[in-house]
Amino acid sequence: MGNLPGLRHLELIDLMLDTREAQYLLDEVCSVCCTTLHTLVVVNTTKLNYQLLHVGVFLNLQVLVISPQNLGDDVVHLLANTALRHLHLVQNGYTPEDLVFKPVSSQVWSLCRLTNPRLAVHLEVEGPRNRDPLWQRKAPVHSVLYQSPHARVHSAILQRDRRD
Repeated sequence: MGNLPGLRHLELIDLMLDTREAQYLLDEVCSVCCTTLHTLVVVNTTKLNYQLLHVGVFLNLQVLVISPQNLGDDVVHLLANTALRHLHLVQNGYTPEDLVFKPVSSQVWSLCRLTNPRLAVHLEVEGPRNRDPLWQRKAPVHSVLYQSPHARVHSAILQRDRRD
């Protein structure tokens, strides 16, 4: 992937790598495209929880689509200091159901909102499974998208963050 200078869009979907493999996945892309990449889609890059810190070094990234197992406090800290405008947190049919996803801390989201006030977070659930999105307390959530025949939207869930 290092032979693609000027790359603006990259999609890597459902790779389900081990954490050792994911650790070096975007090294060459970072070194060649850290200022040119505008859209990055890395859905289900790993099978287990593993923060993809690489996504935070693309300075002109506008859209990032990522799965909950690859997002964490450190990644959001990095993203807050970029030009990122849309962060899509996607769970699809290949997102492991048996993983316990830890949401980003509310303190980190609050700091991110101050540093990058134009960032919009979009929570998305796709596929046939019956699941809720990983709610991100204090995140600047602009939309919640269910593309599933088993969508379960309850007003109590949507009002949860408003009480804080």
